Amino acid sequence: MFTTLFVPRMGIDALFYMYIFWNYGPNMEKVLGTVRFLILYFGAGAAGVAFGELFDPAMTNRTGMG
Repeated sequence: MFTTLFVPRMGIDALFYMYIFWNYGPNMEKVLGTVRFLILYFGAGAAGVAFGELFDPAMTNRTGMG
């Protein structure tokens, strides 16, 4: 479940994630603090994976990840 937080499923996702973290990550970490930022990152990632499995469980079979 947590592997997909570090390894994107598609190649273009990696570029999008890098752009978002490069622009917004440092400022969000300054505002929230390191621990809260990590909690937000892991919580949002876990919720995204869980919702993805609820709405499209076949994605795990197509990508071999999950």
